[in-house]
Amino acid sequence: MVLARRRMGPFGRRSGPYLTLHARAGLSREAVDAAVAAVEIHELPAARSCTYVLPASDYALALTLAAAAGDGEMKLALKLGVTPKEVDALCDAVLLALKNGPAEPDRIRATVGPKARSLGADGRRKGLASTLPLALDRLQVSGHIAACPPTAAWTNSATAMRSES
Repeated sequence: MVLARRRMGPFGRRSGPYLTLHARAGLSREAVDAAVAAVEIHELPAARSCTYVLPASDYALALTLAAAAGDGEMKLALKLGVTPKEVDALCDAVLLALKNGPAEPDRIRATVGPKARSLGADGRRKGLASTLPLALDRLQVSGHIAACPPTAAWTNSATAMRSES
């Protein structure tokens, strides 16, 4: 596939990956959706804390780059009173919530209950409204969960998470 031969930059959701893959390789939307459903290509965090659409052969590299990019949100969370132990407990709760299959963040938040807490007006002002993104990011970078389109297509901005274990 074209992704194995040429690296692609970061994409926004919706039509970006489709247009690029069509322009560079003549791939139809159906072919791209089939590759997404088969997890042959995937949108993963990588360099500069951006997400990239990558072939399966580059998943490990992308996650390594994402881990090396640092944990800036956690530094902010510590200043807002979040503890590493709290995030660890939330990560465990998220993994349990995903045992029954993929779920969107709102459903995960409802399942984990108060373990995903609001960081109040201070957190919202600084761009970190709750502790849930901390856990989701940590689990995704470590390869325990993966973001996936709820419909196996990149046509909407919704994201579900699925367990990789």
